[in-house]
Amino acid sequence: MTEQIKVPNNLNEVVSMGKNAGSVTSWGSKVKRIFVTMFTGVLTFALMSSGVHAQTNQDPYGLVGNEKETREALLESGVDEADLDKLIAKLKRGEELDSMKSNKAIDVELGEGKTSKVTKFPDGSAIKLAKEPEVSGINPLGCWSGYCQYTEKVYVYSYPSNGSYYAKYTTVKGGYDEINSVWGGSTRSIGGSTENKVGPKISIKKESSSRWARAYMSWDWVAYSGVYSKNYTLRFFVGKNTCKESLVQ
Repeated sequence: MTEQIKVPNNLNEVVSMGKNAGSVTSWGSKVKRIFVTMFTGVLTFALMSSGVHAQTNQDPYGLVGNEKETREALLESGVDEADLDKLIAKLKRGEELDSMKSNKAIDVELGEGKTSKVTKFPDGSAIKLAKEPEVSGINPLGCWSGYCQYTEKVYVYSYPSNGSYYAKYTTVKGGYDEINSVWGGSTRSIGGSTENKVGPKISIKKESSSRWARAYMSWDWVAYSGVYSKNYTLRFFVGKNTCKESLVQ
């Protein structure tokens, strides 16, 4: 008659089988004990791995302990207060907001006198691109013989990560504009960390007949759970005596 080998269903049964195997003394049972010991290790690892996977998927966007900060970030990005609860519920279900799924560059022109623009998405989520003078109320820093020099803080408000840096640039009437320098890059991440930050850097210093001067900063947002990440590139363009911002994600 063939002996039936019981397959354990949980860690407690695995431990119990391991203990019982230790009391067997016959040669055949020693082989069985070795098999059970090996099986115990494999099954224990599988059950523990399954538990970790389930745990990390319960809160992929790091809302636990960060809901207040998440609500504030959504409002900063331009979300209407009336849409907050449904967006929070969507995140708790492990779903991306429409603003997080956008794979098209968001481009906005922010010339003199225009400081920000909010892009809205079908589910009510939003992304705000903006700029402000380094010194409040003083911009341009000065103008002479058709040249004007500006220093701006350029930034993006979005969920789950914001970013900003400073840019000094010069516009030239009848000539080509130029980005003189960029510095002071910073990010803020909610429910995760900032990794692989590059810049800010100037990639095209001076405008030409075919392209604008350009600077950029890029970074990754990585959820604390490790199950989700997102790349951001915040670009700043100068040309035709004005400036633009762009977010690629």
